[in-house]
Amino acid sequence: MAEQRHVSIPKPFASGDAGEWFKRFEICCKANAWDEKAKVLKLPTLLEGEALATWMELSEDEQGDYGAAKQKMIERMVPVSQGTRSPTNFRSGGPNSLGNSVPLGPKFLGNWVLREYCTSRDLGPGGGGGDRVP
Repeated sequence: MAEQRHVSIPKPFASGDAGEWFKRFEICCKANAWDEKAKVLKLPTLLEGEALATWMELSEDEQGDYGAAKQKMIERMVPVSQGTRSPTNFRSGGPNSLGNSVPLGPKFLGNWVLREYCTSRDLGPGGGGGDRVP
C-alpha cells in the first residue's frame, strides 16, 4: 500500500508578527521536507491581505530567494503591538499631516481616511458640519 503523506502548513498569514509566523512556516517546511525552492514556491500561497501586498512589492529576485523574501517581509511588516504607522508613510511610519498616527493594517485605513476627511473639513463633532459626512 502506498504511503499516505500528511502536509503540514501554518494558518494563512495576513498581518501581525511576521517573524513568529515564519517560525511556524519553517517548522512546517521541515516536517514536509521542503527545500529552499519548495519554500519560495509555497510561501505566497499562504499569504493574504497586507502580507500578500508586501510579497507583491518584492522584486522578482527577492521573490525567487526564500531568505531574501523572508528578511524583507519581516522588515516591512511591523506587528501592531510594536507601534502604529501613518497611511501617508505606510511602510516607514511617522505621524500624518495632523500629527496623528493610526494602527498598521488595511482594515484601519478606511476609518483613518474618514477621520482625516472630516477633521480637515471641520465636519466632525464640534465642527461646522456637525456629525454628518457628505
